[in-house]
Amino acid sequence: MGFFFTPLDLILSSGSKLRLLRVLHGTRSPVSGREAAAAAGVAVQPAQRALADLVAVGVVNRHETRSQHLYTLNRENVLVQGALGQLFQAEAARVEEVFRDLARAVGGNTGRAVEGLYLFGSAARGKDRVGSDFDVVAVVSAPSDVDAVHETLAQSADQLYTRYGLRLSVLVLDLGKLREMRGDGDALVAELLRDNRRITGKRLEALLHGHTGKQKGS
Repeated sequence: MGFFFTPLDLILSSGSKLRLLRVLHGTRSPVSGREAAAAAGVAVQPAQRALADLVAVGVVNRHETRSQHLYTLNRENVLVQGALGQLFQAEAARVEEVFRDLARAVGGNTGRAVEGLYLFGSAARGKDRVGSDFDVVAVVSAPSDVDAVHETLAQSADQLYTRYGLRLSVLVLDLGKLREMRGDGDALVAELLRDNRRITGKRLEALLHGHTGKQKGS
């Protein structure tokens, strides 16, 4: 089949093109090729070749200036309005859905046993790959809460894999232990503070400093 019948073969033929399209989908402002490459994590020369292909098939606009080319997503293109736009919107919504499912799993315990739930590790840093563990830590009020909360989250593992392809790995720490580990300069706590993404509950920094106010959102 040629380009007319199967344009997605060319548009989505490489990871570089997909990453550049994701960057352009996320901004309305024109960006230079170097800016797009840096945001997408693609080397400049491969990014230039990929952008040239995307311009040629009409899903990206190139604007000429005196000093550089600027690029925007062609939001009037039917593939951008339909398939591509929906794909990127679903990808962004997936993060919120994962967090919502995990928060719901511990929902009956939040505010009583569960002080906070956090993503950490390679997924939180944006460095995970297919098959990487999806590391989640729950901070609970007391040592007696650890086993029950761990079991609650472990029961979500199969659903998380079926719905999202994520391999859940759960760590549950009681708040006193976590504060003790921080006082000892524990490397895990340093990693958690540096990289965590809050799923539900209190912010980790607030927990470790003894603040009690809750904040909404993840």
